[in-house]
Amino acid sequence: MIRRNRIVSVANSTGAQSQFKLQGSNKVFEVSGVFVGTVQMEGSNDNGVTWVNIGAAQTAAGRLTDTVLWDLVRGNVTAYTSGNINVDLIEEF
Repeated sequence: MIRRNRIVSVANSTGAQSQFKLQGSNKVFEVSGVFVGTVQMEGSNDNGVTWVNIGAAQTAAGRLTDTVLWDLVRGNVTAYTSGNINVDLIEEF
């Protein structure tokens, strides 16, 4: 089964976005939009107390694959200048 959810949709700000509960370990973060900014995917296995970077920060549209079994994930917009930053989480379980 495949599930797709938008976990980041930013047009004017920085900061951590809402956390998302995972159902599977195989996942792809799909970054889209035309923007000047940076978004870092993060994972947590302690109910959101500690967040760990997943891969490199993304500064353009593209895909980031991760197979670590996280309980929660989120996108953290660490820099924003202009445009729309979107991140879809695609899970296979």
